[in-house]
Amino acid sequence: MKQRFIFLLLLIVLGVPGLKAQDKSNLKPHFFEVWTGITLKKEISKKFRLEFEDQFRISESLGSLRLNLYELGLNYHVAKGLNIKAMYRFSFRNNTRNTKRFSFDLSYKLKIKSLKTQIKYRARFQNTQVTYTGESIDFFRNKLTLTKKITEKWSGYSSYEIAFNLSDDFEQQSNRFVLGAKYTVNKRWQLKAFGQYDQDVHGKYKPTRTVYGLMGIYSFK
Repeated sequence: MKQRFIFLLLLIVLGVPGLKAQDKSNLKPHFFEVWTGITLKKEISKKFRLEFEDQFRISESLGSLRLNLYELGLNYHVAKGLNIKAMYRFSFRNNTRNTKRFSFDLSYKLKIKSLKTQIKYRARFQNTQVTYTGESIDFFRNKLTLTKKITEKWSGYSSYEIAFNLSDDFEQQSNRFVLGAKYTVNKRWQLKAFGQYDQDVHGKYKPTRTVYGLMGIYSFK
């Protein structure tokens, strides 16, 4: 119970940067969003896993859908702890800003059994295209995630991600901080709740964003 209380307290603290950004003296725009959806996973063989995600992102008005995305991915288990993954995503925004995205992940997991902890590094190469204009942008994203098992049902995690715009002389684009928890309902279902703070460091206005998310994860046999 003590660990759960501490974890919830940390989630609340994560929202503090977003509250500070509302100060009128701060000219940088700040946004609040809610992300929700479901991820489906299917083991095809010992090496391959197919994944599908449907996600909704709602703007701060809590009544305006900013985008709805569909993503299909194929994960390949190379060796112990080492995986590669290819993904295609289509995001519905409006007729002039719908985007399609192709990405490729290389990830490695290191488990520390004595501490019930897992460290994961993920490198992502990403190409995003605006369907109406044909605009194409390439990104390279680094992400480090630390996961701690609390009980048989609960685990907590935190991550930091940094993104670079390859289409703009490898300029740093953004920072992303995430703090969340996973709850195992049964062998097939998991629930994931998280708080997220995004910081754009490229451009004139450098907007920030606070996100609260709840996702369901279902694994087929």
